[in-house]
Amino acid sequence: MGALAHYLEREGIATTGISLVRAHTEKIQPPRALWCPFELGRPFGAPNEPEFQTRVIKTVLSLLERETGPVLEDFPEEPPSAPEENPGDMEGWTCPVNFGDGSAEIDVDTDPGSALAQEVDQLRSWYDLALEKNKRTTVGISEVPLVELSKYLVSFLEDQDTPLPRPDLPVHQNVKLAVDEHRAFYYEASAAKPGNPSDTEIADWYYEDSVLGQLLVKLNSVCAGSDDPILVKMSDRRIIPVRQRHLKGQKVNVPAHND
Repeated sequence: MGALAHYLEREGIATTGISLVRAHTEKIQPPRALWCPFELGRPFGAPNEPEFQTRVIKTVLSLLERETGPVLEDFPEEPPSAPEENPGDMEGWTCPVNFGDGSAEIDVDTDPGSALAQEVDQLRSWYDLALEKNKRTTVGISEVPLVELSKYLVSFLEDQDTPLPRPDLPVHQNVKLAVDEHRAFYYEASAAKPGNPSDTEIADWYYEDSVLGQLLVKLNSVCAGSDDPILVKMSDRRIIPVRQRHLKGQKVNVPAHND
């Protein structure tokens, strides 16, 4: 979008935009951009925070007052967390995965498929609660049951030629659908926990502490070492976002970006 802004400006149309990856914006140098310290996919910050989102929109639109550029400013706020009057709920926040039914937690290293299935099952009640409350969901766009996508992800880590859940689509699209469906399910389920966890707190748990997060680190490395150039490109930031690049053991591909 930053590159497109240059073309629009040449036609006399003023542009402004939100940047979530500052390094890219610094290189592309769009006429006006507001860098926001938010997760990828959340350009206005936290969900269900209309006042905060309005401030973001007003700030980025205010850049249109600048007649010359390039302009790159930083948004001064992080997405909202839990209410200050109840800080204890958020200290050391973890997602509501509870193994209190008497079943032992399964080791992801020795039995990744069962460990992932157990975690998804433990999150199911929270997802159902979110669905009942919001009356909508982004889970289901793949047209494949989540349990089948979980099995595919685990199998793909060992064999990249494993049968596809959607044979009508190429491998990279199957991988992307599986990753996106799990992310939607986990985010919607964890956001249902009392305490209003921020998007950053959910992401930290999702990528760093969950069973799926551990599998995504392995998946990222598998894609980075693949012979498929599209899978290699996916390992740039489409599986593990920039904020979680510090995760131990992952192999990250960082391709060159052209102007």
